[in-house]
Amino acid sequence: MKEIYLAGGNVQEYQKYFSYIDGIAVIEVGYINNIGSITKEAVKETSGHVEAIHLIYDSDFISLEQILDLYFYQIDPMYKESSIRRNGIYYTDVADKKIVEKAIFNIQSAYVKKVQVECEEMKSFNIMSKEQQAQLRKHSFLDSKRWSSKVCEHARRKNKENVLTRINKKQYNVLYGMETEEAFDNLYWNHFEKGIYVDVLSKEPLFLSRDKINSMSGWPTFSKTISKTLKKHWYIDYWKIKCEVKTKDRHHLGHIFYQNLIRTKKRYCINSASLKFIPEAQMRIEGYGSYLELLKK
Repeated sequence: MKEIYLAGGNVQEYQKYFSYIDGIAVIEVGYINNIGSITKEAVKETSGHVEAIHLIYDSDFISLEQILDLYFYQIDPMYKESSIRRNGIYYTDVADKKIVEKAIFNIQSAYVKKVQVECEEMKSFNIMSKEQQAQLRKHSFLDSKRWSSKVCEHARRKNKENVLTRINKKQYNVLYGMETEEAFDNLYWNHFEKGIYVDVLSKEPLFLSRDKINSMSGWPTFSKTISKTLKKHWYIDYWKIKCEVKTKDRHHLGHIFYQNLIRTKKRYCINSASLKFIPEAQMRIEGYGSYLELLKK
């Protein structure tokens, strides 16, 4: 995992923008101050602080060049006021400096005047408190209203281009389009080998083979999940109330079906296209060794 800090414009909107991008594990909003240490004093326009987002990303999934391409799509590179919202890219790995400088040079070719984007090594970063974030939302309300949905659509499109280099179109349509595979015509519906099932894209551990049920539904079905971050989404479809289940990265997995009215028993009916199976013999090699003991219980 690697990290980069990006400053410029409304950082809370940029936080939303980058949340659409797979491969980015952590997005934090805070203040950069490369002049000195950040104290608990009030952050002001003249205090030397810069609003920024901190991204921790999987460099095997998305490159720094791709992240910077997304960054430059959002900002005005000619914004030159020395303020809390000035443009800047701040790195922790010295090897990233050349990549950042090259990206700035490429942007410069489109302008006559010098672009106003700082390139510096990160020295000090402080995550915003809940109170500071609330205050920022209050002052940036009008900016948020003007922020175009076209920008988020650009993030989705760029993410799709990157994702389709790793999975096929059918898998993409399931993960992002909520499509459902044909029953009895998918990879894992009748698969009962020992191992672990993970998110086909993010590789997040989701289910163990010991919890797989022979439901004869035509889809892989599990009695429980080992993930603590799955999200439920209730909706009405053809006059029926359904419960969709998604990963923390918003990947559609399938649905939860409850076996009684008090909802104490449930089963996860999942699309094979959303999953990747890792056999027991490969789990330690693939980084899932900590789940081997659970598999034996």
